[in-house]
Amino acid sequence: MNEKARVGTEENQDIIKFVDVGKVYTNGCQALEDLSFGIRKGQIFCLLGPNGAGKTTTFDILTKKTRVTSGQVSIQQQEKLTTGICLQSDTLWTGLTVRQHLRIYSLMKGLCKADALEGIEYLMSKLGLKEHAEKRVKQLSGGTKRKLSVALALLGGPDLVVLDEATTGVDPIARNQIWELLKTLSEKKKTTVLISTHYMEDAELVADKLGILINGTLESVGSISELRKRYEEYSVIIKGIEDDSVDYLKDMIKNIIPKAQVDPTANQSKALTFKVIFLCEFE
Repeated sequence: MNEKARVGTEENQDIIKFVDVGKVYTNGCQALEDLSFGIRKGQIFCLLGPNGAGKTTTFDILTKKTRVTSGQVSIQQQEKLTTGICLQSDTLWTGLTVRQHLRIYSLMKGLCKADALEGIEYLMSKLGLKEHAEKRVKQLSGGTKRKLSVALALLGGPDLVVLDEATTGVDPIARNQIWELLKTLSEKKKTTVLISTHYMEDAELVADKLGILINGTLESVGSISELRKRYEEYSVIIKGIEDDSVDYLKDMIKNIIPKAQVDPTANQSKALTFKVIFLCEFE
């Protein structure tokens, strides 16, 4: 059963559902077209795609920043869910410290003092924020601000976490720390997670389910293993290549798709063949 049909069945119990969602902005730009997917409780769903694919529009619709043009979006048990949201732009107070941000958010989320203190210390430790705890936001690097925004979203262990490009500008160690925290929440608290990225490596590390978004259309949905089977055997053949251009073209392909496997005998047949490995980064 394809994803659209699965989400549309009466027995479907997904926490988040997008059904035939389209979005056309007032300038005529169609950002999304017939977008259909669902996320079950405790699942980590990753939207993967290049810049401009429609990921941020999808998040803006889910968080009520913008309205759909067509289709339906629903969040089951919405009145009971606690949520944590980290959108693409950091929303922080430049004059407050890291610790002050976390304390204020703990009060806004209704955490008791003991849970708040424990949660704050845990997140600062896991995300490398302890050394920055008393610094004001205006003193922080872009990557540290991003880690703080993620910490605010995860504080209190919410039922639903929404993270749009959460690891932008963050170093590789911190990226892994963020993914480990999400996996812990998913496994131990059954937190439902929607994330977006243009790094396939990130999706492979954390996602239970993956949607590939291209030009506002969801091209494929499934687990990493399912999408590997569907795509990893694809190859591309370029014919009519001059001998003195083969090495240049090989280098160009490897630069664009670092994990591409280029046929070493291509220059003998004047046809350059390369296998496109599915697990590559969108640039």
